Amino acid sequence: MADSLRESAWREKRERLRHSETFLHLMLDYTFDWEYWLGPDRQVWFTSPSCARITGYQAEEFLADSGLLLRIVHPEDRASLRDHHQRIAQNTDEELDFRIIRRDGEVRWLAHGCRPVYGEDGSFLGRRVSNRDITAKRLAEERLVVAYARLQQQEEFLRRAKEQAEQATNAKSEFLSMISHELRTPLNVVLGMTDLVLEGDLALSQRQLLQRIQASGTLMLTLINQVLDLAKIEAGKMTLLEEPVALRQLLPGTIGILQGIAECKKIGLSCHLAEEVPDWIILDGHRLQQILLNLLGNAIKFTENGQVELSVQICTKSWQWLLLTVSDTGIGIAAERLATIFDSFSQADEQISRRYGGSGLGLTICLRLVQLMGGDIAVESQEGQGSRFMVRLPLCPAEPVRTVTDGERSERAGLQEQREDKRIRILLAEDSEDSQLLIQMFLAHSGHQVQVVSNGEEAVRHVRAGEVDLLLMDVQMPVLDGFTAAQQIRQWEQSTGQKPVPIIAMTAHAFAEERERCRLAGFTELLTKPIRKALLLERIESYQQSLSHALPALQT
Repeated sequence: MADSLRESAWREKRERLRHSETFLHLMLDYTFDWEYWLGPDRQVWFTSPSCARITGYQAEEFLADSGLLLRIVHPEDRASLRDHHQRIAQNTDEELDFRIIRRDGEVRWLAHGCRPVYGEDGSFLGRRVSNRDITAKRLAEERLVVAYARLQQQEEFLRRAKEQAEQATNAKSEFLSMISHELRTPLNVVLGMTDLVLEGDLALSQRQLLQRIQASGTLMLTLINQVLDLAKIEAGKMTLLEEPVALRQLLPGTIGILQGIAECKKIGLSCHLAEEVPDWIILDGHRLQQILLNLLGNAIKFTENGQVELSVQICTKSWQWLLLTVSDTGIGIAAERLATIFDSFSQADEQISRRYGGSGLGLTICLRLVQLMGGDIAVESQEGQGSRFMVRLPLCPAEPVRTVTDGERSERAGLQEQREDKRIRILLAEDSEDSQLLIQMFLAHSGHQVQVVSNGEEAVRHVRAGEVDLLLMDVQMPVLDGFTAAQQIRQWEQSTGQKPVPIIAMTAHAFAEERERCRLAGFTELLTKPIRKALLLERIESYQQSLSHALPALQT
């Protein structure tokens, strides 16, 4: 009798709720998520039509057979959802991810969340459920986990390889080129996919884990770049630019890069420029910033309390020098260690190395760069009281360089608006499936048409067919490598009078020889892996400006 009364009460409540069904349909017909109402009897009272797009089953099928909810769940995930259903009357919100098998056999991941619903009289009316298709996100995360495992293996390999490099300096350039390629390829996927996943909505714990992966990958890239810089310097292949640099912009900007790290450690970070320091000087601004970032970064790392200061002034002896001094109140350096502080792979103390990390290459590179710039570097330090690194560079003042006016900015903005509807055909030639997926995800919302091939032979065929406005091509591929493919494309263009297609090389090699080889093969420019999304989109936009036609609308 009690069960009959309870069933009757539920039936009356259900009928009252159906009066608002028209409004509910209008709202839920236009949602991407699959929404449904699971009654206290565990029957489906309502489901949005979007269930058909996600599961392949119609709403009527779930309303007629509530057991279908569990049957479409992947067998390995069915137990967790069954336990979830057993707790359906509890006064808690619950979330879980699980897989389903669509009617057509395709497996998809769903983010499932539900919360209890109560009537005005306090009676339990079941649960309101929302399911979101997160298949693409989960696949990216799974690839990221695999790539990160590869990164850890490569990191261990790099540690062993560093010892070999010290014992075989004559073969260092070839060895480092190989290491760079092997590490940059997985790093390209790790950093790129981490950036993409961080763009989405994530739980705090997920975001923190991804940020740790990103930081580890960036640290690995820094180490690779340091090793390559040192190899180029020792091989005499490091070239410096001599160009006007806005010193009073570069130095505060450099401080700004490290300000957040200093604030996290609750130490002061400041920059003081003497009045007589010129606004513009002639030197390699990128390498000067590299030197200062290293010195300031070390000072912050080894300072627990107090402050780090960069001071800049003019020093005059037989001629004028620019004197840059980085001072800190950190742990200092023991007197017996000062003589070897600039040696390769050297740090002040083994215990300090284990505690603070680092490759022991930063100061060596600073010394070599300063010497290449015609200057010198010295250090003064007292253990427990701090250190002072002093860099002297020849001072060559420069005339100010004209900056872009507001009118020019407005004109450029107008041109940008005109280009927004000009989509181009991009061909990606890449044999790595992970790299293919990464570049496609980078360009997913760019509006451009993107086609993918896995070797140079296919790339040549598509270009000859007139199907390509811009070619992104890896240099190492099966069947036909990128160098040979680029040469064949340029030869065909020259023999037929075709307008050259921009070809951007994507390579994990970073030596000058690789750039020269790309130039000789006919590549327009080179992007070194890991390729970041912002840079790739910027380069594509620059080539987009030079194209004179817009593509027809995409067929849907």
